[in-house]
Amino acid sequence: MIEAISRAFTVEYPNVVNAIVTPVRVGPLVAETSKITADQALERAVECNALWDTGATNTVVTQKIIDLCGLQAMGVIPLSTPNGVRLSLQYLVSLFLPGRVASFPSLLVCEGDIAGADVLIGMDIISLGDFAIGSPAGKTVFSFRMPSQQAFDFRTQPMIQLPNPVSRKVGRNDPCPCGSGKKYKSCHGKTA
Repeated sequence: MIEAISRAFTVEYPNVVNAIVTPVRVGPLVAETSKITADQALERAVECNALWDTGATNTVVTQKIIDLCGLQAMGVIPLSTPNGVRLSLQYLVSLFLPGRVASFPSLLVCEGDIAGADVLIGMDIISLGDFAIGSPAGKTVFSFRMPSQQAFDFRTQPMIQLPNPVSRKVGRNDPCPCGSGKKYKSCHGKTA
């Protein structure tokens, strides 16, 4: 069961990043017959970092989250990882996305190792909303909204003509045209 309000959140990173990590809250299963409110469940949930992964089928939590939330295993399933297939325990959790975009009071997740985060948000959640990443002006901007409201087709949008970065000479102390924020001499202008 998904409790969704048409809301969105956006995260801006000061440079181009190769991983989208946002805060989320995770807690034990909130039973439908429970007397606690969604606000109370949110307050009891543990705040942690989540890595958004469009290559993952399901949402995954680490052993740290399992221990902090006192979760009880519901079963075992095969889990495909970059290192092959292994058996993984499954748990029912409550998951809350940033900005109260959505709450999942009974989400089935797997246990696994995640580098740099405690939760991995998979396509089981991403596919329910609109997911967009852009890198304008050397920054990464990530935005997510639920429920999904439109299809994106960048082919139908007019192309913006950008100046050719090769058309002018880049000075050694100018910002590097790659968008790293470093001076050209300390980035792509290094000599061997």
